[in-house]
Amino acid sequence: MSLIGHAYLDSTKVDLVPFECFYTALAQINTQRIDENLRLEDIINPSEKNILIGLIQKNELKKTKTELPLVHYLFSLFNVSTENKLIAFKWAIFNISCIESIADAENITENNLNKIIEKYRSTIQDICRCFRLANGNKNKLYETLSAIPSDPQGLVDQLESIISKNKDLLKRSLPSLSEEEINRLSVIKNAYNFIVTQRKRLRAHSSRTRKTSKSIDQPAYRHKKVSFDDEVLLLTTFRGDEKAYDIEDQEQSTLQDHGFNFNEKEKNSLSFQRIKLKTQAQHQQKNNLMSKSNPRVYDLLTAQIIMQRILEKATDSPIHSLLLFSVLSLTHYKDILSFNHKPCESNRMKNLFLNNFECYFRQAFDVSTFKTNNIQLKEHKLNTTNSYTIPLPQTFFSTLIQLKKWDMADIESDLEECLRIISQDLTFSLTAENLPRLLSDITFNELGYELESKLLAGTSIKHYVPCNYFSSTVVDLLDSYEQSLRLIAPTFETQYIHKFSSAISFGSQQSPDLAFTQAFFKELDRCVRQVNDPFVRLNNYSIWLWHICMIITSARPSQSFPPNLHYIDFEMQVMGIADKEQRYSGTIGRYIPFNNFLKAELQHYFSFLKKFKSLTKILYPSDYTQPIDDVLNGQTTLLLFHDKHKLRLLNLSDLQDFYEGLDLQKNWTRHFCRYFFAQFCDEDIIKSIFGHDENMQSVFDKYSSFKPTSFTQIREAQDKLVKILGLNSMSDLSEVAFI
Repeated sequence: MSLIGHAYLDSTKVDLVPFECFYTALAQINTQRIDENLRLEDIINPSEKNILIGLIQKNELKKTKTELPLVHYLFSLFNVSTENKLIAFKWAIFNISCIESIADAENITENNLNKIIEKYRSTIQDICRCFRLANGNKNKLYETLSAIPSDPQGLVDQLESIISKNKDLLKRSLPSLSEEEINRLSVIKNAYNFIVTQRKRLRAHSSRTRKTSKSIDQPAYRHKKVSFDDEVLLLTTFRGDEKAYDIEDQEQSTLQDHGFNFNEKEKNSLSFQRIKLKTQAQHQQKNNLMSKSNPRVYDLLTAQIIMQRILEKATDSPIHSLLLFSVLSLTHYKDILSFNHKPCESNRMKNLFLNNFECYFRQAFDVSTFKTNNIQLKEHKLNTTNSYTIPLPQTFFSTLIQLKKWDMADIESDLEECLRIISQDLTFSLTAENLPRLLSDITFNELGYELESKLLAGTSIKHYVPCNYFSSTVVDLLDSYEQSLRLIAPTFETQYIHKFSSAISFGSQQSPDLAFTQAFFKELDRCVRQVNDPFVRLNNYSIWLWHICMIITSARPSQSFPPNLHYIDFEMQVMGIADKEQRYSGTIGRYIPFNNFLKAELQHYFSFLKKFKSLTKILYPSDYTQPIDDVLNGQTTLLLFHDKHKLRLLNLSDLQDFYEGLDLQKNWTRHFCRYFFAQFCDEDIIKSIFGHDENMQSVFDKYSSFKPTSFTQIREAQDKLVKILGLNSMSDLSEVAFI
C-alpha cells in the first residue's frame, strides 16, 4: 500500500520500514471509528513496539526531530500519560487521515511527487511538533482540544473560535490561555488551513472549464476600443471568429491561478499568506492602471514620429529648428528666442548660450542641504549645489538665428500651425508647453532613469531620497541624455554631446567605494584574529560584529542596536530595529530580515561569551560576568566592551579609534548598503527595509508594498554582499586563552 506519509518516513541512515507499517496500520483506521473504544495496543503488539523503541534509540535518529518529525511523533504515542492516552491516539488517527487526504486533493504523478512532498513538508512538521510536545506533557493542548472534529475545516473553525476568544480575554486580563498557548494553536490552525485552502484551490482549478480549447499561442491581434467615458481599453481578438477577451480579465484569472504559491517561511503564517495575496491583487490593479496609455506622457513611438518630422525640415525651416532646440535644451521656445545669457523665465536655474561659435545650455540644481560638522565623523557629506552643461548642435544655429528678424506674433502663429501639422494623425496632444518634456519623459519611461529625468527637466530634487544615499557624475547624466536622444532619433549625430563632459559629481558623497569597504572589513577581521590579549579581543570582536550587523541590516547607528535577544527571531531570521525617532505613536520601529551568515555569527559570538565567562570566573568576582548573563538572558543589547576592569555595553564612542584618520561619517554603512542593494533589489523593497525614506512604506506597514516573498530577495542580496566584501566567519574564535 503506497501512502504519501511514507515519503516523510524515509531515511538514508536507518531502515524505517517498521515505522511505515505502524503508520499504515493507523492510516487504515476509518475516522468514523474514532469514537469507538479503540486502543493503541489493538494495532501494534509488544514485539513490534520493541522494534520501534530499538530504532529510535539509535544515535542516527536521536537528533532528527526536524528532519523526521513524523517518526518522532509516532514514537511519542508510546510515552503519553494514562489520562491522555486515548485522546492522543484519536488525534493521531485524525492527523494521519488528514495527511493522506493530500493525495486525494493533489494529482500526484511520478514527475511531481517530490515537489508535492516539499510543498507540504513544513506543514506536516508543524503538526507533528505540536502534538509530539503534547504527548510528552509539555503543553496542555489536549485539554483545549478535547473533541475530535469531523474534518480539517471543522478543526480550523474550532481553533479560530478558541483563539479569538482567548485573545480577547487576554487583552482584558481575564483568565485565559497564555500567549504561548495561543500561538501554538495558531500554528496548528495555519497548518491545517493550508491543507484546506490547497484542497479548495485544486478542486476549483480542476472544475474550471475553458471557454476555448485552442492554444493561447494561436494567431491573434491587439486593438484599442474607446469606451463612452473616453477610457482606452486594450483588447485581444483571436482569429477564427473567436470571442474578444479583455486582457485585464485574463491577468486577473492568472492571479487567482497562482496566488497560493508560498515559500517555506510563508507556509507557517496565515498572516503572511493574506499579505501576499492582498499585495499581489494590489500590484495587479496597479499594473493594469499603469499599462494603460497616459495621454499626457510621451511614449516612444510618438516621440520618434515627432522628432522625425521636426528633423526633416529643421535645416531649412527656422520654426522647425526652434522646435528642435526646444526639444534638445528642454526649454520653452520663448526662452530660446531671447538670445541672451540671462536665466530663462520659465526656469530661473537654466541659462542658454547661443552664438556663432558655440551653443549650449547650463542647468543648475539643488540637492538636500544638511548641516555639516567639522568633526572626525561628519554627520553628512553632500554636494549642496551643482550644475551640468550640455551642448546643442551648432549646425542648426544659422537657421535659428533668422528668427531674430521675425515678429513675435508671426513666430507664435507659425509655430502653432507647425505643431498642429506635426501632430495631425497622433493621439497625443502636442503643445509648445509639453514639447520640452519629450526627452525627460523618454529618459524615465523607456530607460527607467528617474533621477536623470528629474535633472534634465530641471525638477527640484531637494527632497529626492536617492540623492541622499549615492552620487552620480555629469558623465553619467550626459550618457543618459545621449541614450534618450538615440532612442527618439536613431540617425541623429550625437558626437557633439560630450564636448563639455566632466567628472563633477552630485548627491551624497557618504558612500565609500568597494575597494575601501573591503579593506576596512579586512582590517577589522585582522584586529580580532591576531590580538593575544583576550580583553582586547573581546572589544575588537564586538566592534567587528557591530559593523557586520550594520552592513547587513542597513540600520542607522544607534545605542540600542543591535537589540537584545527578545527582538531577534532566529527561526524566521528577522531582527527588530528602532533606530530613529518615531513619528507616530503607534509604531515601534521595523523588522529587518537577515541572512544565514549573520545568524551564524551571532551564535558564534554567544559561544565566545560563554567561554569568556567560564575563564574570567577564575580572575574576577561574579559581578564582572553579570553583563554576560544579562546579554544571554535578553535583558540588554548584545555587544559588550571591557573598560577599566569592568564589562559594559558597547558605546558608539568606542568606535572612534577605528576611524582615526578616515574621512567617514557615522552613517556610511547604511549609505553603502543603499547603493549596493539598489543593484539587486526592487525599489519597493528598498523603501521597506530603509525605514523612513518614505512614509508608511516600512516593512509590514499596512500601506507598504512590501511582500513576504521579498525576504528571499533581501537575503540573496545580503549573501552577495558578504561574498563581495569577503567577510569571514569567526567560528574558530570560541576558544579564549589567557596569558
